[in-house]
Amino acid sequence: EIVAVKTIDSQNNFYSFSDQTAALDWLYSQNLNLTAVNMSLGTFSSVAGDCDSSFSWTLAAYQAVENLRSQGTEVIVSAGNETKVNELPAPACLSNTITVGATDDSDVAASFSNSSPNVDFFAPGVAIVSSSIGGGSTTLSGTSMAAPHMTGGVTLLAHALDNESAESDIID
Repeated sequence: EIVAVKTIDSQNNFYSFSDQTAALDWLYSQNLNLTAVNMSLGTFSSVAGDCDSSFSWTLAAYQAVENLRSQGTEVIVSAGNETKVNELPAPACLSNTITVGATDDSDVAASFSNSSPNVDFFAPGVAIVSSSIGGGSTTLSGTSMAAPHMTGGVTLLAHALDNESAESDIID
């Protein structure tokens, strides 16, 4: 099951990060028993290290992620495509998210991917075929293509572990 929450316009822009935080808060308030949330987006505010309390809006986003985590939901975010090695944009700089960079077909960091030490994982992000707005498919590159790979992987792993636990209960 997928819950889609649109917080950006048709050009993939948003007015304020408070829209993203409000979406996280809404998901939390719905108590949907979510496994993972994908945030393939970023801001122009880059920070070296964690940005949990760098600004009032990152503190609010940090708390929104903590709320979801208290329900067992992981929040996966894209690392950004600015080729930075020591900084990450928000929300990728939040310490309580899973931050994902992009790899190419050789399984190395893509030339555009941010690769700060705070990037948690790398996933395929070059020439990814995806569904397109209005139907059909499109081929795109970016950490916004890598983060959904991780989100899917986290979800599959969580469900496999749940099923294994359920099977174990039956055998016991």
